[in-house]
Amino acid sequence: MPAEEPAPSAPGAEFVLGFAQLKARMGPVMGDPVESEHGNADNCDTQQLTSTGLAYWRCSTNVVSFAAFPDGAVHWALSSAVEFGLVEWTGPDADPPSGAATIAAVDAAAEDASGGAADDPPFTTQCLAAGSFPTLPCASGDSPFALATIQNPGDTVTFEVNVPQSGERVAAELVDLPADYDLYLVDGSGAIVGESVQEGTTPEQLEFDLPGGMYYLYVYADPGRLVDAQRAFRVEVSVT
Repeated sequence: MPAEEPAPSAPGAEFVLGFAQLKARMGPVMGDPVESEHGNADNCDTQQLTSTGLAYWRCSTNVVSFAAFPDGAVHWALSSAVEFGLVEWTGPDADPPSGAATIAAVDAAAEDASGGAADDPPFTTQCLAAGSFPTLPCASGDSPFALATIQNPGDTVTFEVNVPQSGERVAAELVDLPADYDLYLVDGSGAIVGESVQEGTTPEQLEFDLPGGMYYLYVYADPGRLVDAQRAFRVEVSVT
């Protein structure tokens, strides 16, 4: 699994076959190819280093996956067992565990490319993104989510929230907390729109009618508090 940020993308390198399908689902989160796909000397697997992590195919399970920098603890994989074909999990498992979370909203272009029905609901607005996590599309009634961890006291994980148009009600929830983290909503100018600072692991919630535009959710661990770098929290955003 990857351990540090690699070199910039290599001229001429490209994603092909399964890695290209995974890239179509994940977009910029998967980064650009740093090398060509190649075999693993220890087994029959193949892998390809990217600017944000490592794409790998396990021949024993026929699963195409991606592990993100900096520590390879956050993974995504293509799966024919779920409706939208992409699952996400955190931990040391190279293959999706039984409890892997389904990414429940996908890009319309990727859905068409993978054979989705022409009358499937179009998802056209990119709504939720964070660092090493996919940018999830939002349409009214959707509830995309992302998982993340905080590594050190005082750290902040930032999520972009693109509100499609004025008059939308946006609700954000911070749940499955492993420690006492707080949730802030900030507008494009950096002004705090709202905050939720419950004590302990009580879920944090924010809900606002917002003008259209880009906003940011900050998940923050106070410098004086303990964190759990191994257990992921969950941020969910709904637009109604």
